[in-house]
Amino acid sequence: MIRPSILVAPGRGWGGGLPLWPGSPEITVMRNRRYALRLVEKIPKGALSIGAKSVDVSALELLLCCGLLSGPATSFADRRIWSFYIEHVGSLCHAPSSLTLRMSDDTRNWDSHQKRGFSDRLGMGVAGWALWQHYGVEHIADAEPFISRALASMKGTKFHGAWLKRMSKDRLKPDFFCLDSSGEAVVAEAKGRIGAAGTVANAIVHGKKQVAAVTPQGVTLRAHGGRLVLGTNLRLRGDNPGNGHDSGLTVVDPEGDEPLAVEVSADEIARHSYANLFAFLGYGDLAAGLREGVGFRWPRGVIEESSLSLPYFPRLRVIPLLHLGDWMIGIDAGVALELFGAQRQEERLVTRLRPELARFGELRGEGGEPTETATTFVNGWGAFRMDTG
Repeated sequence: MIRPSILVAPGRGWGGGLPLWPGSPEITVMRNRRYALRLVEKIPKGALSIGAKSVDVSALELLLCCGLLSGPATSFADRRIWSFYIEHVGSLCHAPSSLTLRMSDDTRNWDSHQKRGFSDRLGMGVAGWALWQHYGVEHIADAEPFISRALASMKGTKFHGAWLKRMSKDRLKPDFFCLDSSGEAVVAEAKGRIGAAGTVANAIVHGKKQVAAVTPQGVTLRAHGGRLVLGTNLRLRGDNPGNGHDSGLTVVDPEGDEPLAVEVSADEIARHSYANLFAFLGYGDLAAGLREGVGFRWPRGVIEESSLSLPYFPRLRVIPLLHLGDWMIGIDAGVALELFGAQRQEERLVTRLRPELARFGELRGEGGEPTETATTFVNGWGAFRMDTG
């Protein structure tokens, strides 16, 4: 969305100027509903750090920010800011036992395009809200129209004569070109993902390159917090994440000396590793389910019925996933059952996988070296010759 209009911070209490949506008593309910987001800041000393472990946001403010920053609206007086509210007022909820922001259970069945679109838009809304409420930003504009040129339409505004100079040839660009109350510039990038904090980590790394790809001209870049990447991760209502892995907002200033430290559990590493393999073989839904920690995709009966016995590994049962000539690529049925069976929260995924992988190792032979009939790996995957004569 290319929109050079200036989006000015709302007044205190979001009063006056917000268009009311007629005939909707739930507006008052949503105005009073509060959500909490875990906060992780990677900002150097002297910057505008909140200094808290969580932020509290009004449900109405959040929904309106999402509609404003990811849609065609150009101000808080524009009725089009209600677009995200109308579409997704039922998509957000609290965690079962806290005020932590979650996605409602019915969103679990969305396809990957719906999830990605929703998380991108929500990420932009959370980022804009945080910039206005906590990081000293007063004006937000889309960055793209300002790249390589000042806009004549900005005459008479604080953006008059300001533009963004490209610093690299790779065409990267940030989402927002902002000004704080002192007239200093802030370049910001918003990211949003569904899952644990680790799901947004790679996007934040890319975001650091995006905010570094341009330098403000005609206006001074803010010395502290002048480049910010704001990444939001959202969990589903039925998830049972451990400490530090719930829905949250990670704010990074790439100018800081400290590397980005993201808490990633062994289970997340395992899920993402297997998800990449399933995605490579064309099983996008299974990969998405693993990345989001959904878990249940293949019932036990389906796994047992789908698995094959191999004449040269009589005790090994493998689920075929891809056929290439005489060869089949598959995964051990026991490993698949732990990956995609009904999750038992009292036992972590890595703990459950260990005995299955050990059993697989015993059945495939100690060395696991390629042979004329099979090539197997320690993670339960293998390529197996189906036509052995």
